[in-house]
Amino acid sequence: MTAKWRWLGKCIETNVGKAERIVKCICLLHNIVIDREGGEFSSATLQQSLNESPLQGNRSSRMYNRASQEAQTIRDTFKSYFNGVGAVPWQNGSIQ
Repeated sequence: MTAKWRWLGKCIETNVGKAERIVKCICLLHNIVIDREGGEFSSATLQQSLNESPLQGNRSSRMYNRASQEAQTIRDTFKSYFNGVGAVPWQNGSIQ
């Protein structure tokens, strides 16, 4: 997965509305890839992907920053969607 989505390790420099559309498209494409190639991810694979992220080095400088209210609202909107009507049958079984 890291190779397929490597460019996502960089900041998405755009406005909030366009970023929302980009993230929705990415989620859709990710689900299509999972359906076609299988969806078995281990926690070790996920951790390796996180460790290889170019943004990893920037994490400590932002660790104590709080997300803006707008960012929290967007996150909660995505959470509600993907835990509701946007849920896929296999998603809860993939959580380890």
